[in-house]
Amino acid sequence: MLVNDSGKKMEGSWGALQRVGSWANTVAMVALLMTILVGVNYLAYRHPWRKDMTFARIYTLDAQTRDVVARVDKDVEIAICFIPDLEINRGIYAKSCDLLEEYARANRRISLERLNILNDPARARELAERYKFTTKELPVNSVIFFSEGQKRTLDFMELYEGEVLGPGEGERIRRFRGEQLFTSAVLSVAEGKARRVYWDHGHGSPAFKGRDPRGFDGVIAVLADLENCDVQPLTLTMTDTLPDDCELYVIAGTTRPFVQRELDMIDSYLESGGKLLVFLDPFSANGLEGLLRNWGVGVMQNYVIDMDYCCRWSSPEGEGGNPAWILMFEGYGMHPIVKDMNQRVQTMFWQTCGLEVVTSCPKEVESVSLMNSSTNSWGKASVEAFQKNLWQFEPGKDRLGPLPLAIAASAQPSAKGKPYEDVRIVVVGDSDMIRNAMPLEIPDQLGFFLNCTRWLLEREATIRIPPIEPHDPSIRMTEGRTRFVFIVSIIVLPGLAVLLGIFVWLKRRV
Repeated sequence: MLVNDSGKKMEGSWGALQRVGSWANTVAMVALLMTILVGVNYLAYRHPWRKDMTFARIYTLDAQTRDVVARVDKDVEIAICFIPDLEINRGIYAKSCDLLEEYARANRRISLERLNILNDPARARELAERYKFTTKELPVNSVIFFSEGQKRTLDFMELYEGEVLGPGEGERIRRFRGEQLFTSAVLSVAEGKARRVYWDHGHGSPAFKGRDPRGFDGVIAVLADLENCDVQPLTLTMTDTLPDDCELYVIAGTTRPFVQRELDMIDSYLESGGKLLVFLDPFSANGLEGLLRNWGVGVMQNYVIDMDYCCRWSSPEGEGGNPAWILMFEGYGMHPIVKDMNQRVQTMFWQTCGLEVVTSCPKEVESVSLMNSSTNSWGKASVEAFQKNLWQFEPGKDRLGPLPLAIAASAQPSAKGKPYEDVRIVVVGDSDMIRNAMPLEIPDQLGFFLNCTRWLLEREATIRIPPIEPHDPSIRMTEGRTRFVFIVSIIVLPGLAVLLGIFVWLKRRV
């Protein structure tokens, strides 16, 4: 009995130990599992990684964007103010949220807040006061960027290029321009101080402001709103030198000549490493030809006719019209300004003059053609022909193409250490392309102008960020494709099955 009782006691103790060990093992396994889960989540939080499986890479930031965002050393607040009204706005909201989340992941100093104004009006009023909106209300369906008092607002309508589907069907997003505009906005608010741009006022150019169809109010507003630039008029006759804070000097649409004193002022500005953007016109005779040639850009006294990229517009007399509009589908150079421009989108010119790359000039600069007319083009050298809208080629007088329509010049490496080692110049043969009367909503019409200013202001990081074009995986069934599918599916495949059956039947009989 004693042995049996002792054995039972030992057996009971052993069972208890087994149960305790089993429970301890379970607790340890659960603790280990929880430790692994917490560790994995911590690593995922500290080092997030995602794989973009979309065809158009719509959730992947461009390399230039990542470079800009990585250099942001200030707190940048981004608020998406949204009202779910139209379907197109809901689509823009979703795309913007997905893209801006990548900005926040790329730099922890960038924060993102989504705000439905209807659901949280108190928060909307709080942000409106914080961001110092004079109306005390946040703009509806917009993206706001804010950093240390600097503010930038983008409307949803600016973020996409739409395509009307049909009567009563609304529109769809054809190209999403969010990344380019978001990166520009982050850069502008993070820079803080606005870049100072002076616009030449005088010399027969239109009024600086006033919505004159021949004026440049549209692009001036774009520089202020999109590029964080403070654009001011400058009358050279009222000063002895260009202002010390001038980061870019723009000359556009001048018709009266610059006097020598003014030319010397511009030359001195360039000698000190200034930045110059010039928009000319055919036979403008503004006296800039000698100055520009010294800096590597020759100006031809002609206007370009291009039979490959032109549209004829009926003349007032109704006699066939003048093919003066040049629609650039190709011919872009390899310069950073135009290297990645969409070749399928039009850059529109109106009666542009031809330019010339000057290889031997007093200054050590390198000139590069940004875009050329086609081989089926020529420069009309007659002022009378220009005034009468005559365009036929005259041997011995006119110059055959291709002809440069825009040129960029910068200091060569050999100029290192000289005062003008940072000089940058862009000359375009047509000023009408940026006037108020021109359709700046053409994607690369405004894009070309912005790329020029970005390169001149040394903001190359925002030049080559292309808009996202949604990938359409659908197959467009033409009449020929429909016939092919019918023949293959109704005749060929069943016929092959019948032939295979006959072959097997004959094989078995043998």
